[in-house]
Amino acid sequence: MLEVTERSGLARRGILHTADVEVSTPAILLLGDASSTPEPWLREVLDKEGGLGALSSRVASILENGNPPSLSRPLSLDALEMPPPEGQGPVAFLPDPKAAVKAKQDVLALQNTVEFLRYPRRFATTMSVLRQEAGYQRAIYTPLLATPANLPLLVHLGVDLADTLRVQYDTVKGRFHSLDGTLPVESLEEWPCFCPACERKDLGEHNLRQMLGEIRRVRLAIRGGWLRELVERRLANDPWMTATLRELDLRQYPWQELHAPVTGALLKAYSPVSLHRPEVKRFRRRVSERYRRPPSAPVLLLLPCSARKPYSTSRSHRLFRKAIRSGGNPWAVHVVVVTSPLGLVPLELQLAYPAQHYDVPVTGDWSREEAGILEEDLPVFLARHRYEAVVSHLGAEGELVNGLIDGVLDTSDGTPRSPESLDRLEATLRELTSDLPQVSPGQRRAEELAAMAAFQFGSGAEALVAGCTTRGRYPYWRLLRGGTQLAALTGERGMMALTLEGARALSSLNLGWVEIDDFYPEGNVFAVGVEAAHEDLRIGDEAVVRYGDEVRAIGVARMSPLEMTASSRGEAIHVRHKVRPPASSAA
Repeated sequence: MLEVTERSGLARRGILHTADVEVSTPAILLLGDASSTPEPWLREVLDKEGGLGALSSRVASILENGNPPSLSRPLSLDALEMPPPEGQGPVAFLPDPKAAVKAKQDVLALQNTVEFLRYPRRFATTMSVLRQEAGYQRAIYTPLLATPANLPLLVHLGVDLADTLRVQYDTVKGRFHSLDGTLPVESLEEWPCFCPACERKDLGEHNLRQMLGEIRRVRLAIRGGWLRELVERRLANDPWMTATLRELDLRQYPWQELHAPVTGALLKAYSPVSLHRPEVKRFRRRVSERYRRPPSAPVLLLLPCSARKPYSTSRSHRLFRKAIRSGGNPWAVHVVVVTSPLGLVPLELQLAYPAQHYDVPVTGDWSREEAGILEEDLPVFLARHRYEAVVSHLGAEGELVNGLIDGVLDTSDGTPRSPESLDRLEATLRELTSDLPQVSPGQRRAEELAAMAAFQFGSGAEALVAGCTTRGRYPYWRLLRGGTQLAALTGERGMMALTLEGARALSSLNLGWVEIDDFYPEGNVFAVGVEAAHEDLRIGDEAVVRYGDEVRAIGVARMSPLEMTASSRGEAIHVRHKVRPPASSAA
């Protein structure tokens, strides 16, 4: 059984419990000992039968007949035996992913995995189906596919175990492996590596070291939340990898999004494929589907993004804010930031992930892919949210945006921070808002809190903050109703963290809930105690722990709702506040 301890999207770190052995995953399988020298049978297969297909059949035969592989910890070359359970081989080789349901082994692999090297789109789809059929507590193994270059992608797809057979195969063929692909060893004028094996010109050991070094980087990336960035850096190595990730992003979005956290590390959108990340697409969809603009602000002001996040802390946005206030009715103006890769970010959502946690190369030029985001999102936004006037105060993106809006008022000369542009902005806003009813800061704050609640928790969550007042300084507001605190806005996470009273209010709206067995949590809630969970709950979300109508704790989700209900191990909810059991229950 595999117990997952850390997640990064579909990738996991965990402990594989098999017989009396515990192995940290993701890990590398080695057939035979931990030597870098290819096994004699490997050379024999290649000499007689030639290719990876024949090697794949031999591997399946060895493992299915119960000859155990060894598992190498990524942090060392020590081999660990994995005994076959009850006379079966330790790995179930499946004819198709749906056969996983009937398999008894804790490690699952597909037959003829190497065929997927010809069909990358099918590979991405098959891996998604295999995980759904296998559940979360069994390890997925992909024989003969892993290289140092594609190992991050395999783990990103949900692979828990890989092997060194492909690099051993390439060693026999005289191929030198690096993180950028392979080269014939005879073509090397000098070996481009300073590892001890290269000093000795030991190709087998060098290739093995590359694999084990990369699995270390993968494990570190999962912990740090930057595995996707590592995958994107490797894509240029092989068209197969690019095609596989594209299929995953474009056609497996619902499966990816289910496992993508709502908080995380810095999102580095440095390449076109970053535009299709599930975190990016989810933000855009929530703006389109959940978000409601402040009703008291009939004037829309489009502003450029800033390198510094949150936007309002940047020098440029301080200048914009001064011009807006000088217009005389600042709270009648609704600010929306135009940015890549997120498209449109209403300023009240500037703390939400990944709006304050992304970085993009700023060149002043928008690619066709980036322009496509605005062409898709802006008309939908304006059709859903009606404004009396739209003001564009943008830089390089201004020409693109203005071409999408009828009657837009352009106040920028191409340099939004110039004195001339700022004066024009101030004068335009004064003219547009002078005859409008004066909007108070308190009214706008209440409307923005409602928009933030709907964006975070879902449609209907506006009622959670209805009638609330705030204390403290932004972005650390405390939300109170009738003197009782319901939530606190946390600047780092960019979310509302609920108290028990807030959890009861959210539960009454039937949002963000996790149903448990009849017990009072003494610490964190583990998956074994979860009966059901709201389908919209995501890793990092506020999770209301309840039994029937009784709220018993509030915390942060550590699993997707599907994993919570399908697993018997692992922390499902990291509890922040809990209800003490009644005296009779405690007794």
